[in-house]
Amino acid sequence: MKQSKLKFALFILYVLFLLLSWFKPEYSLWQYRGLGLDFYAFACFLFFMLLFIKGEFPMHFSFVAFAIILRLLAFTAHPFTSDIFRYISDGKLWLLGENPYVRSALPISGIEYMKVGTIYPPFSEFLFTVVSLFTESVYGFKLLAGIFESLLLWFAYRFYKVGLISKFQFFFFLFCPALIMETWREGHIEIVSVFFFLLAYKKLEEKQQNQSFVYLLLSGLTKLHGFALFPIWLKKFAQEKKTWFLGVIMIGILAWLYYFYVLPVRTHNEYFRYWTFAQPFYGLFRVFGISHVSSIKILQLCLLTTWIILGILWLKRKWDDTTIIRNGLFAFLAFFPVLHPWYLFIFLWNVLFDKKTERFAMGLITLWGVTYLYYR
Repeated sequence: MKQSKLKFALFILYVLFLLLSWFKPEYSLWQYRGLGLDFYAFACFLFFMLLFIKGEFPMHFSFVAFAIILRLLAFTAHPFTSDIFRYISDGKLWLLGENPYVRSALPISGIEYMKVGTIYPPFSEFLFTVVSLFTESVYGFKLLAGIFESLLLWFAYRFYKVGLISKFQFFFFLFCPALIMETWREGHIEIVSVFFFLLAYKKLEEKQQNQSFVYLLLSGLTKLHGFALFPIWLKKFAQEKKTWFLGVIMIGILAWLYYFYVLPVRTHNEYFRYWTFAQPFYGLFRVFGISHVSSIKILQLCLLTTWIILGILWLKRKWDDTTIIRNGLFAFLAFFPVLHPWYLFIFLWNVLFDKKTERFAMGLITLWGVTYLYYR
């Protein structure tokens, strides 16, 4: 009983520290209100994970209330990255009848690399345009990301209630600092792709291939995460002889190749300003005199080749479904040269796979937190 009271007292203390960093920026780690949330969100996450390591604690309303408070504070904080301002520019350009893929961004304060065209897939651009019809505020785009993250939380709660995921996994959804900050503060569109990715996987498990295909397509057209399911589709539709679906998928892969290899590629170091799993490979390429752009293309080609090999192994029944998906995600983590997609895959992985991955997921997110705090 005393231990429970101590844990709850520590929880209240964390809440007070969080609020202090918000209202008194001078007490936050970076002397800045929005960035101070990073530190306290990560500290709170480790605190909750520590409770799980020491022993289970009951589902308490105060924990859920705190998760909501954390999201609201992140929502009202100023974005740290420039992505959301690019969303605003892209949406306004489409409404003006101009193509952001072939022209530079609008002169909006906060945008980096204004002379470079957008890199976001078509469905992302559609969402930016829809939001721009109603508002040009960053909060409108944050709200879009927040709605999809809330839907994911609703799915996670349903999965928890029917026993598909553990309490650990549900609280991972609820308190993962990467998801909270990158979604509610930065408004990153990746969460939309992950939402459709999860729906595609769920429908595939329910043998509703047609619906699954639609969600997979929406996921891939929002961000590239959806292509991680490519080996699954290759196997499922080859077995059912739905060759026209395979044709659509192959057209999508060719479009992906065109998008990254034919269209102009960013030549600055934006992709590598944060630590990523791809960084050692990138550094090795540069040591041998390979240019920045060529290094990025090689990494993407490695990713595509790995997925094709996984598809072949699956068709030959060398590995089971779970092994294929796990290794497909590993390939994404290893070769995709940017930080924020991979934490979302940790998030997905924690839902799609068994309890053996819980400690590994926690280890990765801890590693993310350390490097994120260092580079921020």
